[in-house]
Amino acid sequence: MRALNPSDIGISSEDLDRAYVTALLLTGSAEAAEGAVLAGITAMEEDNLSGESLLWESIGASIAIATSGNREIELPPALRRVVCLPRRLRDAFVLRVLVNVPLGVCARILDTNVNQVDARVRVAAQALANSEE
Repeated sequence: MRALNPSDIGISSEDLDRAYVTALLLTGSAEAAEGAVLAGITAMEEDNLSGESLLWESIGASIAIATSGNREIELPPALRRVVCLPRRLRDAFVLRVLVNVPLGVCARILDTNVNQVDARVRVAAQALANSEE
């Protein structure tokens, strides 16, 4: 039996990379990110096999995963600072700023209101700016 190649179902290596990096930043853990992407692949609907679908399913799985433990991950310093943010701030910042999820959609994903998302993004940005000093 031949292994499934993601490109056979319309998913490029760039799509996989984007889903993984997003999951890594959301979970703060390489192992959890791998699990989230695998869960995302499993959750995709047969009639909607695409890179965009993989990203959204992986985001959902990442938000649902409670991380514990972490394998060493190599990230640039700026992204390491993002991973070090408290989870609620990190989720809002990654989704709104790095993935460019619309505000209303972000609020629904995070099960909060748009004002809370904006506040979390502002606090995260301030914390990241202060950590560079």
